[in-house]
Amino acid sequence: MALSFSNAALYALSDYGANYSRQYADVYFPAQLQVTVGADAFTYADVGVRMKGATSRTEIAESDGTITDVCHFKLNFGATFDSDLYDLALFTSFRHDWSSDSVGRKARKKRTFAGMSKLDLKYLPRNQDDQAYSQDIYCYDVFNQNGIAAPKARWLALNLADAKMNEDLSYEAVEDVDEDFLDHHFGADGGDLYKCTQVIFSSNSYSVADLARANAVSVSADASGYANGTRIAQGYIGVEDNLDGYHPNYDLKTNDDGENSDFSKMAHLINVAYSLRYAKAPYALLDATLDIPEFLKFEAVSYLLGNFDDQRNNYNNYYVYFRPADGKAVYIPYDWDYSLGAHKGVDISSFMPFHQSSTHDLLNSNDLYWDTILTNSSLAYASGASQSQAAMQKEYKADISAAMDLGAITYASYMAFLAKLANRLSSAQELSDVKAYMATKNGLLTAY
Repeated sequence: MALSFSNAALYALSDYGANYSRQYADVYFPAQLQVTVGADAFTYADVGVRMKGATSRTEIAESDGTITDVCHFKLNFGATFDSDLYDLALFTSFRHDWSSDSVGRKARKKRTFAGMSKLDLKYLPRNQDDQAYSQDIYCYDVFNQNGIAAPKARWLALNLADAKMNEDLSYEAVEDVDEDFLDHHFGADGGDLYKCTQVIFSSNSYSVADLARANAVSVSADASGYANGTRIAQGYIGVEDNLDGYHPNYDLKTNDDGENSDFSKMAHLINVAYSLRYAKAPYALLDATLDIPEFLKFEAVSYLLGNFDDQRNNYNNYYVYFRPADGKAVYIPYDWDYSLGAHKGVDISSFMPFHQSSTHDLLNSNDLYWDTILTNSSLAYASGASQSQAAMQKEYKADISAAMDLGAITYASYMAFLAKLANRLSSAQELSDVKAYMATKNGLLTAY
């Protein structure tokens, strides 16, 4: 794969995209894309390219087009470069005039590659210690093997077509979690999709997607005493607006109409999780709101793969999709590069399957874990709910065993998977980390 920018476009992408909190950080700039798949070659003119990520952004180019660093990219095959942004003096040189080509504009908006309108490119390895190469790709494959919808991902060699750096870079191509993803994995779209992440305000200030009511929903209750708070305007639930500096923890990605969107399903999930923990709401209320079998399997696989920066350990990097057929919430994983022992200083290998509040402090503030797999003798449930929780924990344990039987944390499975990847590199550190993590986790679960 090759991306060819003009010097001006590359420098603008580097300059405006380097800081996640900047007003124009997510503006797309044009580039020509060339892709070779086997014997077939494809060329796409004027693909929209921007920087992606929060903490990984950095300036990557000088004004003369010299490449100085690497970053993650998001490609938009349907970019038309004619929104109001391109009327600004900063970006008028990148504006495309479609006034005499309405047919071409319509075709451009529908343009896809391999059925995808967008594609994420993530540089490898993921950190300076050469720890994270293929863990992300492997984990997505394990999720999909276990019936959890996860992005498809593969290695690729990326050339930025810079005359001063004529070499291929190692990148990972990742299916974007969007409407196309919903079509591919669920066979239908139309439901609300939320990206759930940490939002960083400063080096020591951030908010998390922990399903807490604070700053997300108002504090109110119905006649039964169950939480029924509505979404707080411009709070943690919303539609991201980089121009106005608004970054919600629960960012609505489909059916979005800014502040006029319907945020009720996410607000309801937060209310239900709270009500079971604190208001003794019945299990049936949770069952009507969350696809419990999918959630338990999602958590079982997550536990085995051990990502310190996921929905469970850091309240980050997951999606929630509200399936239109029944309105139930479905969890979708994303950004699993720091898994399988890949991050120094955060050892998850020794964590037990059933955390208690005394052994895993972060889970204390997530009501949904108290309602399902977090065990603590002081937790009081409504009549019958304790039996339902016991059944959920039994199912969760069975899901862990089933994923292990499929080889989720077998080092031979990891190596066999790597052998199938084209353009792949690996490091001794990566393989050592994965092998050690899997050995520890398997030993722990055998004793358990």
